[in-house]
Parts: sequence; structure tokens; C-alpha cells
Amino acid sequence: MNEYHADVMAANLSVMHTKGGQEYYMKFLNRNRILRDLVSGGDKLFSPIGEVKRSIAKYVSRYDGINDVSSNNDQLTLSILGDDYS
Repeated sequence: MNEYHADVMAANLSVMHTKGGQEYYMKFLNRNRILRDLVSGGDKLFSPIGEVKRSIAKYVSRYDGINDVSSNNDQLTLSILGDDYS
């Protein structure tokens, strides 16, 4: 199981898992952008968007994968709420 697949599987467990994954990756990328500016040689360690250079799985891609699940959850919630038969 690769990292992308694990993220999507976890995000599919619940809306809270999805939101937690989104929050985690957003904070992680924000932290890396700050470190890029603060650490000597930070531009060699982190990209301008907060990616770790030389990282196998891109964190932005992992965040985007969780966002796709979030979008699907939102569409499902709207369709469930729209099914009012009373």
C-alpha cells in the first residue's frame, strides 16, 4: 500500500478523517514554508510551496488526494440532504 492509497483509505473512513488529513497537510506545508525562510539553506530543503525537496511522495499531491475525497463527501451529503421524502 503506498502513501497516496493510505491517505485516501483513511479519508474515506469519515468526514472527520478527511478534515483531519486536510488540516495536517496544510499545517505541514505552512510549517515548511516558514522553515524555508528561517533556516539557513532552507531554499535547498523546501520548495516555495512547502514541499520537502527529494521527498518520494509529494505532500501537495497527498493533500489534493484528500481534497478529492472531501469533494466526494460534500456531494454525497448534498444528495442525502436532498432526499427528503416527507
